[in-house]
Amino acid sequence: MIDKRNHEIIYKMIIASRTHKKAIETVIDDIGIHRGRHQVLMNLARRDKFNSQKEIAEHIGITQAAMTVSLSKLERDGLISRTVGEDSRYNEISITEKGREIVEHSREHFMNVDCATFNGISEEELESFSKCLDKIQNNLNEFLESEGKK
Repeated sequence: MIDKRNHEIIYKMIIASRTHKKAIETVIDDIGIHRGRHQVLMNLARRDKFNSQKEIAEHIGITQAAMTVSLSKLERDGLISRTVGEDSRYNEISITEKGREIVEHSREHFMNVDCATFNGISEEELESFSKCLDKIQNNLNEFLESEGKK
């Protein structure tokens, strides 16, 4: 019976994750920016600047071609700026003030989603849940290591 219960719990975690993602995507859609470009913008805001589009693409885990398209549209919309250094291959990418305004607006909406996510759940329940998630993550990492996949 424990296998069935485990499967049900994992299914619930997956559904909750998908629902959270859908709520976040709804917020991003309301902001009016494509979610791929939004992800680039949020990562730029966290790091302030990147030294190349290759560096951002690797950091986010997308292709350089997709990054090129995203950066071109973000620059066109005035959300980022690119500066070519002495070495013409060096291309510092940073977020503009207009881009920062979108990031702040996004963070406010994300906070609302997060508050709704945990509405009615006590601090003790959250603490216990957090510890369980840490254990699950450790168990999965150990599994991947034992399989030589990490």
